[in-house]
Amino acid sequence: MLVARRIFAVILGLPLLALLTAATVLGAAGATVLNGEFLADAMQDTDFQARVHRDGLPTLIRELAERQDERLPGNLQGMNLPADDASIARMTEVVQTMFPEALVQAQTDEFLREFVPWITGRTDSFAWQVDLHDPLIATFGARGSEPGLFQ
Repeated sequence: MLVARRIFAVILGLPLLALLTAATVLGAAGATVLNGEFLADAMQDTDFQARVHRDGLPTLIRELAERQDERLPGNLQGMNLPADDASIARMTEVVQTMFPEALVQAQTDEFLREFVPWITGRTDSFAWQVDLHDPLIATFGARGSEPGLFQ
């Protein structure tokens, strides 16, 4: 009888150990990678938005200009963006002015705080809006005595 109980304990012990391991992993993930606050703080600590703004945007714009046929959506095909270095530098400057690092960081933080609870099932709905009014006005609006670009 003692041998049977030991065999039974070993047989039940392995699935219970696997269940304990899975619960520990999920608990740790819930406190880290499945937590929007944690992800937003980690991105801020690693200076992620600054690196994307400084290094990622120029690379993205260069690739977009060089591979327009593949990268541009159908309604923008045939735009023929200039692909020389000066034009790419200017387009990068416009995009970086339109979407400053602080705006990118605020939008990313808001997205993570809304998306992660939805994807993990903590909330039933997900809504995220990007306000382009202020960046457009800041980039193309009137400056001093100069009229805006679209006036």
